[in-house]
Amino acid sequence: MILDGSDNSDSKTAQTIRTEGSVADPQSPPPYTPSSPFTTSGDQKPLPTPPASSAGDYEPRLPQGLPPPCNHLIQRRSNDSVKGTWHVDPAMSIPDALLASMEDFDGKWNEADQKARKERNKLEKKGKRRSDNLPAVPNAIRPNLMLSSDNGSVDAKVHVISSDGEPRTGLIVAEGRNGSVVLDIKTYTPHPLRIYALSENGSVRVRVPSTFEGAVVATSKHGSIKISDPIKNRMTTFSGVADTTRAFIGDWQAAGFGSSPSSSTPGSNDDPPLPSTVSDPFLGWSGPLIHIASRNGSVNLSYSEEARNEEDAGGFSSAFRGFMSGLFGGGGETRERSTAGRSGGPCGGGRPPWGDGAPWGNDKFPWGNGAPWGDTKRPWGNSAPWVPPMTPPSPFGRGGGPFARGGGPFGRGCGSRRGGFGSDSPGCSQRSGSEGNNFNDNGEQPWDRNNVELDAYGFPKDKKDSSGA
Repeated sequence: MILDGSDNSDSKTAQTIRTEGSVADPQSPPPYTPSSPFTTSGDQKPLPTPPASSAGDYEPRLPQGLPPPCNHLIQRRSNDSVKGTWHVDPAMSIPDALLASMEDFDGKWNEADQKARKERNKLEKKGKRRSDNLPAVPNAIRPNLMLSSDNGSVDAKVHVISSDGEPRTGLIVAEGRNGSVVLDIKTYTPHPLRIYALSENGSVRVRVPSTFEGAVVATSKHGSIKISDPIKNRMTTFSGVADTTRAFIGDWQAAGFGSSPSSSTPGSNDDPPLPSTVSDPFLGWSGPLIHIASRNGSVNLSYSEEARNEEDAGGFSSAFRGFMSGLFGGGGETRERSTAGRSGGPCGGGRPPWGDGAPWGNDKFPWGNGAPWGDTKRPWGNSAPWVPPMTPPSPFGRGGGPFARGGGPFGRGCGSRRGGFGSDSPGCSQRSGSEGNNFNDNGEQPWDRNNVELDAYGFPKDKKDSSGA
């Protein structure tokens, strides 16, 4: 490699690289050859030699601010969420002494591997040698990145970038037991991806690059399966039974998917030979794969380049915010999305089923126009909700005290109206006008004090008492 220019030139001057078949300078990175489908032919030109401080940043389309690269990394939490951004380099070599054991990566994603490993260990304990016909472990490899949480959510943005420029397979696993899983994967050169996103009790959302082509297995036991329209336009669906959708994104025939049966070949020691059976092509497929599943939650698959709308980004929180806003006077409108007029509620756009505002009123009062039993004059209604309209209000409500309708503590008569128990109290006087009509309307007979003989205490004499005592 020959560098044009003087050795004493300023370090800030750009130096042009010219290859002539000589041995490359180990300090300089190889010339960049764009292989991304998004790169135009005009980008294929020699790049200036980067300064020594940024010798590893020769990839021009890498985003800024990425964390340091990692490989075969596992982050598992018991009672906490896992959230962040990861830079996965499948070409990074990690010493075996620094790697986590294979058992640490076990989960729902490799149950078949675990079963084969147990069978192999049992046979080895019985004295079978490794050279004997032992069950092979199908995919006994460590994921490039595994994120797991038992009681928390998983929210990860993963950038898969191979440092050597080779299209290496990236195996990404995200699992949750009691929480949602959100996985957003980006690549900048075509990379085969094998993605496992699984949750027991929570929704699963996966976004993949638009360059992805491979098999898809989506399962939801108690939830919906949502696949974006751009993916559906490129996807061939083979089956949708038992809460599972099986499909292939891209040209499955050109990829040879399912064409060569992975049959179980008869063993040489089988007598008579066992018939060969075609295995599940999705289980035997070693190419790009997306496996998303949730037992109690919905699953969603889309491209990472797609715009995130309110329904996809909000989910349950958006519906809850709409309900709370309508409940406390927001008319059902959310801050993120305003609808025409006073509309919207937890069920979406349009007039809520209970009207504008809260279910029992409007935005003027938290309790509505009055209360369910009254009107706007009094928040508590025309009377207490437990007493029917009878007479003008008293300290105990309409129609008398707490002992009887129209009666006092000593029976029907005086003391049941406003005032005292004496003969001069208004409670013992004859009502007139509208108040008198209330007595007649309620079935009570008014009495005239002039025609009633009272005792010494101001109470009506008992007619049976002839002594007048």
